[in-house]
Amino acid sequence: MSELKKAKYLGGMGAILVALSTASFLIFEPAFFISYRKKLLALIAPIFGFALLLLAVQRITNVVGEKKLCQNLILALGIGILSLFILIFTAPILGFKLASLAASIPFLMAAIFLAQTFKELGKITKGKYFSWTGSLFLVSGVWLVFESLVKLFIHVYSMISPVISSPFLVMISFCHFNLISFLLWTLGSLLLAIAFFTLPENLPQKSSTEKKEV
Repeated sequence: MSELKKAKYLGGMGAILVALSTASFLIFEPAFFISYRKKLLALIAPIFGFALLLLAVQRITNVVGEKKLCQNLILALGIGILSLFILIFTAPILGFKLASLAASIPFLMAAIFLAQTFKELGKITKGKYFSWTGSLFLVSGVWLVFESLVKLFIHVYSMISPVISSPFLVMISFCHFNLISFLLWTLGSLLLAIAFFTLPENLPQKSSTEKKEV
């Protein structure tokens, strides 16, 4: 089995595992954080999924010779795990709003490294789905920071002025628009699975040699 064929199946399965883990947030949030079994599932599934993605990218790196792809993905994996630990284990203590804000910063950093990885992978493999995936991950990270700040502001505002509250703020406070970030991440992971499963088994070697000639 060729390196690219191995990357196709490893990356596809890894992306599906990541999609399933983020989809669980959409189903169980915010009661998700009560069950330790669900906590364990949320940690193991994306870690194992990203491990498969790392193996897939490593095999593509062996073909095209771009070591920076693996380095960025490792950074994204480490920072992403940190974000998950912060979110899952501080939510019962700090509350979901503060925990989301604390986890959103490393989540955004991980999204930036992922976006760089998959956009570069899209250029190398000529696969548009990789580039789209990188954009979705980046938008997801930015949105999570934005919505965490907005919800924290509403929470603080309601504590300071519980009587003076506009209908607009009340409507937003009941809106679970933080799920948009998880939805974008899930869609990005599913798109990543498509990108890997449609990866050609024989990538033209010109992609790497042309750079050396230039």
